[in-house]
Amino acid sequence: GGGGPVPPTPLSALTSLTDLNLSENDFAKPSALGPLKFLPQLTILNIDGNEELMETRNWKKETLKLLPRLTKLNNDGTGTGSGMKYRGPVKYDDSGSKEVFETNADRSSCSCIEGN
Repeated sequence: GGGGPVPPTPLSALTSLTDLNLSENDFAKPSALGPLKFLPQLTILNIDGNEELMETRNWKKETLKLLPRLTKLNNDGTGTGSGMKYRGPVKYDDSGSKEVFETNADRSSCSCIEGN
């Protein structure tokens, strides 16, 4: 109900913008970021340093709800886009880890395992 055309905003013309840094501003709540939803390609947003906003309960959840296309928020990769797909376990081939972890496989005398 009540759809209709989206009113133009100064941000409407920035249709190709994908990465935006708004750190160290004075945003008080996630709703202040509402106009950013008109940026169709925006996937990376940095709002670090907006202390009042970040002290708001559930600020990250609310921001991601408002801007569901984000794949990175404050460079932490916790968005909802394709960047969050599980790609399976990390493989450490040729790292030497196999030799390290298979050496001294008998850990029965380790007091940390026994809780002593």
